[in-house]
Amino acid sequence: MSSSGWAFIPLFYGIFLFLVLLTDLLWLFPFLSIRIPKVTLREKLKFKNVVILSDVHLGSGLERVDVLTRILEKIDSEVIVIAGDLLEDARKEVFSKRLLEWLRELSSLGIERFYYVLSESSHDPRIGGPYLNFLVFGIQLHMIRGFLELDLNRRKVYVTHGDVCCRNGFLAWLLEGILKELGVEGGLERILKSKLGLSESLFVMGHTHRFFVSEDGKVVNCGSWKSYPKRPGEGGLAILRGEEFRVLGPFRF
Repeated sequence: MSSSGWAFIPLFYGIFLFLVLLTDLLWLFPFLSIRIPKVTLREKLKFKNVVILSDVHLGSGLERVDVLTRILEKIDSEVIVIAGDLLEDARKEVFSKRLLEWLRELSSLGIERFYYVLSESSHDPRIGGPYLNFLVFGIQLHMIRGFLELDLNRRKVYVTHGDVCCRNGFLAWLLEGILKELGVEGGLERILKSKLGLSESLFVMGHTHRFFVSEDGKVVNCGSWKSYPKRPGEGGLAILRGEEFRVLGPFRF
């Protein structure tokens, strides 16, 4: 083989490696390649009180749903919205049973509607279509893939899990920590909101397990209700009550 032929081999492998890394990067950080995604479901609500939270991880053995339920008991809410990772492992039947138990508790608290915005690459179940609706213990349960837009008293709220920004939850948690140390708190949330073109809407997500509220209150991460042995949980609630929008938290446990 000529010297020029041998020289081509490193170039070929270099291009191949670059393409592999680029593909992995785009898979791990989908927002780098996506355009503004279509909203999966738009709902105009007539309810007075809506509570948004995320990352409960039911069935993990580390979830503090007891703390969460006690807080919800004190809030007169009709609608709950979960911004992903409600379950720890949706493939196992035990987690479905734990979900039914919690829904029964919520029904006794007067919850009428339950929106479950599914993560696409994490712990939640997969559904065949964009959304699925059914009735459980008198609660209208809506399972939505990707993105939910709520219109409440002429205020628009955009809810997603957040894994469209970074698929791996631990890496998302780590990146948020690094950005915070660099003085950029809520970096992934701000990037994703900007990418989605939601300058005026309220934007709520989870995924990173780090509670965050922007200075103007329009970007919220509800944190997580899962507490690790060496990493306490910090959960929060975004509450829409009539014309008022406020965030409670973080609740550390």
